[in-house]
Amino acid sequence: FDVDRRAINWCTKNIESRYRSFQFIHSPIRNDHYNRKGTEDAESYEFPYPANTFDVVICTSVFTHLLPEPASNYLRQIGRVLKPGGICLSTWFLLSDERTAVHPELARFDFRHQVSSDCCVADASNPEAAVAYETAYLERSASDAGLETLQPVEYGSWAGAENSETFQDIVCLQKC
Repeated sequence: FDVDRRAINWCTKNIESRYRSFQFIHSPIRNDHYNRKGTEDAESYEFPYPANTFDVVICTSVFTHLLPEPASNYLRQIGRVLKPGGICLSTWFLLSDERTAVHPELARFDFRHQVSSDCCVADASNPEAAVAYETAYLERSASDAGLETLQPVEYGSWAGAENSETFQDIVCLQKC
């Protein structure tokens, strides 16, 4: 599911029509950066699937656009819809003084606007454009959702790292 109706329509036409095991759903979730006309609140949105349905959930460039309450809800929903032992592959912007101090001139974002003790945004006037979290928030919220980190985070190049193969930080979570 996605908030972008055009993307869902494209996927339905070009993928679902050929591969019946795929299903794409438009979810009218409000996001001030991507879907201002959305009618559903992300912090209370229930994923449109029964509990224990999926072996794998993939969230690329989702948590990088969610503020803390919606992000916590999405983690709880992921914990609900994953089967025991199921995996969530997700991308984040994770804050760390060590990472952002290495090559600050190469950093793509400057998360200088504090939203909470665990969260900063790059643009105070458009907070959902780019959201970053302290690693402790991710670990705590994932644990509260019945998820645990599977392997070390693969850090992306967004903070100026030179030898990363990805832009965003990749986090694998598993349902306990």
